[in-house]
Amino acid sequence: MGTIKQGVLGGFSGKVGTVIGASWKGTAYMRGQATHVKNPRTAAQIAQRTKMEFARNFLSQAQEFLNVGLKDVAKHQSPLNYAVSQMVRNAILGDYPDYAPDYTKLVWSHGLLTPPVVETVYANYDALDFLWQDNSGSGNAKADDISMVVVCSEEKQEIKFFMDGFTRSTQSTHCELPESWVDDHVHIFITMRSADGKLISNSHYCGVFLLE
Repeated sequence: MGTIKQGVLGGFSGKVGTVIGASWKGTAYMRGQATHVKNPRTAAQIAQRTKMEFARNFLSQAQEFLNVGLKDVAKHQSPLNYAVSQMVRNAILGDYPDYAPDYTKLVWSHGLLTPPVVETVYANYDALDFLWQDNSGSGNAKADDISMVVVCSEEKQEIKFFMDGFTRSTQSTHCELPESWVDDHVHIFITMRSADGKLISNSHYCGVFLLE
């Protein structure tokens, strides 16, 4: 209960209803009672948080790649946070609590550099080989642009990435994979970055392959 010290027109101290009276350096003031913020943790909230945690755990395996691939579009957040928000919005399959990546919609890089034109991917039990056209001179593509590759094991939900592949003019690159991935289905992505690191292309989904 509040106490009036100077009559009905004076200040008061204590609580009256939802108003609290007090004074500071001789000046009386009133403030509203703080409300208690509850976290109801509804089923929808739990599902959304679980989905975000799933996306972050998955994508953080390739954080170094994302720092390069998404640096131009992640303006007010980290590249990883940008990738997580995009994955949660567009590239997760399943229902709580059983989620899986929609690999066809994952974005590893986004930029204005002319992408490679992939012709063939050879998948062996422990390695991948890419063949592409040398489209140097098309748009802003240059012969010394460097290939970058992301490979995801569907069964293990693990990621391997390769930052320094062969150049565009070489028309091929080679990526060795873990022996533990034998018999796994792998989803493959490729992109190009300029030799000076200033430009990046959109990532290109090459498809899913069985390592055997």
